Formats: sequence, structure tokens, C-alpha cells
Amino acid sequence: MSFSSLEVSQMKTKIINKLRKEHLKFISFAADQKAEATAISDMEGNLLFVNEAFASMHGYAPDELVGAHLSIFHNQEQTPAVVAAIWQLHEKGEFSGKIWHVQRDGVAFLCMTRWSMAHDENGKPTGMIAMIQAMSPSRRARPLKRYNPGLAITQSGARNAWRNRIDSRQV
Repeated sequence: MSFSSLEVSQMKTKIINKLRKEHLKFISFAADQKAEATAISDMEGNLLFVNEAFASMHGYAPDELVGAHLSIFHNQEQTPAVVAAIWQLHEKGEFSGKIWHVQRDGVAFLCMTRWSMAHDENGKPTGMIAMIQAMSPSRRARPLKRYNPGLAITQSGARNAWRNRIDSRQV
């Protein structure tokens, strides 16, 4: 049995597409594992993906967070350190260190954070990938520093404040 070049090309395309689907399925499965809390945002800090571990440690479900801004995980007191970390991420392509987060109920907790920059095929930055682990429970609670919802800034206000600080490198 012989095949025409068109048939061979079509078979190759089918095989490549099947491999791509399997590869994407594997990557999605890996990112959704609970061992590592993972979030992916665009360059403006808007969440594109969060896994269950990331969402639950902050008191949310994953579908509640897609489209939200990273600033919802930090209170005003924490924002300067987060902006400094994002600045380092933009300058060096990565950040690793301790960052305070707040849960939905306002409880602050310390995380070991690793951020890396995602790039397109031309090397242009397209997003930020965060992988975090909450510190041990004995070092996690910070009851005297509860988040005050009255001090919360709006999503659009947060986006603008973060963008301005990063653009002007105010830390």
C-alpha cells in the first residue's frame, strides 16, 4: 500500500495534533496538582489560570479568580514588597523570596514565592508564573495584622496603582 504525499502530510498533521493535545493535557494535569500552588497572570497582573491549591490557600475557588487582579492577595501594607518583587521579576526574569499574602477572610500568611517570566517565541514577555508554598503553620498566622476590608482598593484602582508603581519603579 502506498500513500500520496497529501495523505502522508495529513497523517503527520493528525499525529502532531494528537501529540499536542496529549502534551497540553499533561501540562494541565501537572499544573493542577495540589503539591504546588500555581498561578499565571498576564503582564498587567490579571489572572489567567490558578490551580486548586493556589485558590484554596487564599479561600477561593479557581473559577472565582480568573480575571481578578493579583492585588486581591495582598493588603496595602504588603503592596510595596510585592511591587519590589515584580520589579525584580521584570528586571531579572525571576524572583524568589518570602511574600505575605492575605486570605479572603483577611488573615495574613507568609509564603515562599517563586516567580518567573513567560515569553513568547520571539522572547517578548507575555506573562508571569507564580508558584508558592505557605510557610509552616507556626510561622503562618499573623493575627495582629488582620486585613481591614474598609481599606481595600478596587480592582481597577489596584491595577492602576500597581502599573504606575511598576512603571515608575516606586517601591
